[in-house]
Amino acid sequence: RAMLPANVSIAPNDVYTFRFENVDMDYLLSNKTEAVMLQEGISYFAQKFPIVSESEVAGTNGAEVISHDTPAQVSASETYDIHITVKNTGTSTWRESSQHRLCIWQNGIDYGFRVNLPDGVEVKPGEGYIFTLSDFVGQQPENTYLEFQMLQEGVEYFGEKERVDIVTNS
Repeated sequence: RAMLPANVSIAPNDVYTFRFENVDMDYLLSNKTEAVMLQEGISYFAQKFPIVSESEVAGTNGAEVISHDTPAQVSASETYDIHITVKNTGTSTWRESSQHRLCIWQNGIDYGFRVNLPDGVEVKPGEGYIFTLSDFVGQQPENTYLEFQMLQEGVEYFGEKERVDIVTNS
């Protein structure tokens, strides 16, 4: 545990950097360790975030949706695979270990739909990657829209959202 010093209090919207001393970073990194806030004896709170090496967080995130094959009309009873090509326009390398993922917004809301990078895949600056949203099902209401946007989980959404309007036929 990294403890908050007794003489420190953090007001809403303040930032505090916790420091871990005398820990085996190789062990933490190789075991994909996550950190989360805890009020001892009460509950865990806030979003988990991965402990990653400095090289994984160095750089800036940037993305551009290059293309997608989302159908404009779908049937409510069928499933579809959608392929979304995204280019890394930042200076950081995307990896699953640093939790770079494609976020699928629906009707302007992030419901937690993600398309993850496979373990071992790296998308370096300037490269593109084709994400596959498998088994998309058209749902009611009859009109919906999806938006595709990259994110680094627990850090930031980045790149513009690419909106696609979809009509569901019954």
